[in-house]
Amino acid sequence: MQTPTSSVRLETEVKKSRFIASLAPADSIDQAEQFIADCRRQFSDATHNTYAYTIGGKNLAQSACSDDGEVSGTAGRPMLNILQHAPLTNVVLVVTRYYGGTLLGTGGLLRAYQQAAQLAVQQVEKQAYKTMMTVSLRFAYPLEPQLRYLLPQYQANLVGCQHREQVQFDLELPLELWPEFERCLVQISRGELEICTNP
Repeated sequence: MQTPTSSVRLETEVKKSRFIASLAPADSIDQAEQFIADCRRQFSDATHNTYAYTIGGKNLAQSACSDDGEVSGTAGRPMLNILQHAPLTNVVLVVTRYYGGTLLGTGGLLRAYQQAAQLAVQQVEKQAYKTMMTVSLRFAYPLEPQLRYLLPQYQANLVGCQHREQVQFDLELPLELWPEFERCLVQISRGELEICTNP
């Protein structure tokens, strides 16, 4: 499974109808919906702004799609199928249509939206998707330099840090690296470390 690392926008034409595919990374439903809203504002004069998105790993995926007034089943669902079969996640796709005066029929619409989605998926830059988890660590001050040194080795991002009676690190890291990281933490802290995980 992969996730896009950048945005892409491509235009195709079918019987004088313009199809503009806008694809972007999205790490949350809020980000996906914001991107859809931005596209709708940018192409407010379009005939349709259809969309599809999928967020989260294979077992936790949340997805949605919309035909935005096109014939039911000819736009949003085929676009979502393209994303899922790529397979891509943490991705949002909007295909904007400007009607060109010629009816495409149900089959024609389906193929046009599939083609627009497929081109965007093929062109966007991608990387392997890693299921991330968050973890909070609480520990005594003398451990802080050693723990900071360890973080890059386990691709752990420090997203929050508090200094009170103890130090608290809020981290985000790939789920697959957690078991090894946890063993290392227990070893260097000799068990004097509080761990709270949120997969």
